[in-house]
Amino acid sequence: MAAKDNDDRKNDDQDAEGGLDMSQAAVKKMIGDAREKGYITYDELNKVLPPDQVSSEQIEDVMSMLSEMGINIIEDEEAEDDDKGSTDVVTASNSREVAVSTTETEKLDRTDDPVRMYLREMGSVELLSREGEIAIAKRIEAGRNTMIAGLCESPLTFQAITIWRDELLNEDILLRDVIDLETTFGNTMGEEDENAPVVDTTAAPTAEKKTGEQEVDADGNPIQTDDDDDDEDEAANMSLAAMEAALKPRVLETLEVIAHDYNELSEMQDLRMSATLNEDDSFSDKSEKAYQKLRSEIVLLVNELHLHNNRIEALIDQLYGINRRIMS
Repeated sequence: MAAKDNDDRKNDDQDAEGGLDMSQAAVKKMIGDAREKGYITYDELNKVLPPDQVSSEQIEDVMSMLSEMGINIIEDEEAEDDDKGSTDVVTASNSREVAVSTTETEKLDRTDDPVRMYLREMGSVELLSREGEIAIAKRIEAGRNTMIAGLCESPLTFQAITIWRDELLNEDILLRDVIDLETTFGNTMGEEDENAPVVDTTAAPTAEKKTGEQEVDADGNPIQTDDDDDDEDEAANMSLAAMEAALKPRVLETLEVIAHDYNELSEMQDLRMSATLNEDDSFSDKSEKAYQKLRSEIVLLVNELHLHNNRIEALIDQLYGINRRIMS
């Protein structure tokens, strides 16, 4: 019985040694094929060195050896035509056939380079033309106008506008919290209007230049200090304050006009709704035209304000919340 066990152990050892020899032979064959191609895929590597049978250290050793040999390890094998190219056969003067390879820039079009892959994909994407950019800008503007028109259908919007006006008058909030300051200022300055606000440069004094006291390096160039950065930040903040000072009177005037016009529109809405519910002709066609005209003027005024995106999102969230409560 003991002799039989010893025989079994010997057979197992022989099988293990044979498996090891086969593995080594497979590795040699794999290296030979990789040398011919110049690369090897991860799938081919895993077939020869299964992770469940070979330790990670052995796999790393083989990969290091391949790298030292100049063999690349790639994800997927490219098409044969991309690597080899086409071969033309021409006849030489001595009647012997000479193979002329027409391979284009071998190994420069590999897909294992992420930068080259990105550039290849980007090269196939058509860039926007000037007309395309204009079309997208018009679509964005039309979508915003539609959104503002929808918000103007809700009385809550004008209640919020009235609250913002009062808070601005009481200086509880800043103008930059209500409107998009730069957009409004840019559009206002673009208008050919004598009443257009002009920034008072005295309201935004820049930092005094201390050229005499400023430190310089060995080459005579001025050294940038933290004080200079603070001065630049202060100048930027002062410019925002100057823009607010220039725009605030006009914005408050627009808010006042919106509040006044909405009071008139609200009365017309009540009459219009009453006529619809009672199915009578108390709200004439002339009144309907006046109602639509006043409504369009209010929407235009709200659009000219260029409300801050945070304020618009707050109004939309408020309407969504009311809708959820109604539907639940």
